[in-house]
Amino acid sequence: MVAPTTKAAPRPTVASDDEYELEPPVERAAPPTVRRPTTQPPSEVRGNRDAIPAPTPSPPAKRRPRWLYLAFLLTLIPLALQTFASRDDPGERYERMLQNDPQLVQRIELLESQADEDFDEDDFFAVLPEGRIAGAHLSHATWLHWIYAIIAAVIYVSAVRAAFEPGHSTLTQVISALLITATVGIISLLLFQFVAEITQGFIVTGRSVVVVLFYIVKFIGYSYHAADDPSNGFLLSFLGFTCGVGLCEELTKLIPAAGLMAQGKSDWRGACTLGMASGIGFGVAEGIMYSSQYYNGVTSGDIYLTRFVSCVGLHAVWAAAATITASQRWHAFESNEGSELLKGALIAVAVPAVLHGLYDTLLKRDMPVWALVVAALSFVWLAIVIERARLLEKPARAGAFATA
Repeated sequence: MVAPTTKAAPRPTVASDDEYELEPPVERAAPPTVRRPTTQPPSEVRGNRDAIPAPTPSPPAKRRPRWLYLAFLLTLIPLALQTFASRDDPGERYERMLQNDPQLVQRIELLESQADEDFDEDDFFAVLPEGRIAGAHLSHATWLHWIYAIIAAVIYVSAVRAAFEPGHSTLTQVISALLITATVGIISLLLFQFVAEITQGFIVTGRSVVVVLFYIVKFIGYSYHAADDPSNGFLLSFLGFTCGVGLCEELTKLIPAAGLMAQGKSDWRGACTLGMASGIGFGVAEGIMYSSQYYNGVTSGDIYLTRFVSCVGLHAVWAAAATITASQRWHAFESNEGSELLKGALIAVAVPAVLHGLYDTLLKRDMPVWALVVAALSFVWLAIVIERARLLEKPARAGAFATA
C-alpha cells in the first residue's frame, strides 16, 4: 500500500422463545407424518456444476446489534483529519534546522566529504540532534513503532470479537490468521515481488504451463513498475496499482484466512472474522515496515495514527469482504481443479483489489480527498457483502427448520 496512509473492517441466528427456556414436557399426540418434497433443487435439475450451494448456517451465538460493525467507520477519522489538515513538510523543517544550527551544517558537510556523495542513512541521522529531523515524532533508531503495532493489533482483535459475530471461528484461529499473514504472508509477498522484478529482463518462449506462469508473474512485475512510474497517466497507474499492489496484497490476505476456514465449516460470519484478522495482520506488519523505512526520524505523529488505525482498518475491511465472498463460493476452494480454485480466488478479491488499487492511485496522484471517498466506499462494499450474506442465509435456515 502506498505511503503514507491507509486504511482499514466485519451475524445472528433466529431461535424460538423456548430454545433456552424449556417448558415442562406435556403429553401430545404423535405428530403427523410430513412428506418431504420430491422435487429436486433447480441446480440438480439443470445439472449446473457451478451452482453455489446454500451457505452453512452459523451456530447460535450472542447476538450483536445488526449494524454494530459500522462502528468501524470510526477508524477513518485519523485519515480524514490528515486529509484536511495542513501538509507537514519534513524538507522545510530540515532547512530550518540548518539555518538555526551552523554547527549541524558543519557536521553534515564533514559527513558528506568523508562518504563522497552517497552516505549511509544511519550515519546521517546520527549527527542530527536526538537522531531526528526537528518536529519528527520518533527518532530514526527507535523501536517504539513495534509497540504501536502490538497495541493496534490487540485493540483491533478485541474490537472485531466484540463487534462481529464469530460464527464457527475461534479466538485461536483469529490470532493464527493475524500472525500467519503478518509473517509468512508478508515474506511470501516480498519474495514474489522480487521474482516479478527479475522477470522484467527476460523473454521466454514455449507453450508449457511454466511459460504461462512466467508471463503472469512478468505482467504483475510490469504492473508494479507502472504503478510507481510518475510519468504514466492515471489509467495506466490505476492498472498497475490494481493488478500489482491490490491483487497481490488481497490474495496474500485471503490465502491464510481460507486455509483456516478449510479446517471447519465455511460460514460467512467466521469468514468475515478471519478475514478481518488477516487484514489486521497485514496492516500492522505494513505499518512496521513503513515506519522503519520512511517515517522514523522524519514524519510527525499524525502519520503513525493514520498508519496504525486507518490503514489497518482498511486492510481488514478489504480482506473481510473477500473472505465472505470466498465462503459463498466455497465449492471452488474445495475443487481439485486448479482453474476452479484460481477462479474462485480471483472472484473473491476482485472488488477489494479494485478499491485498493484506486485508493492507492488517488494517493499517488495527490488526490487525498477522493482517496478518502474510496476508503468510505470500501466500508459500504463490506456492508453490502454482509447484508447480502444475511439474505442468502435466510432461505437456508427456512429449509433447515422445515425438514427438522
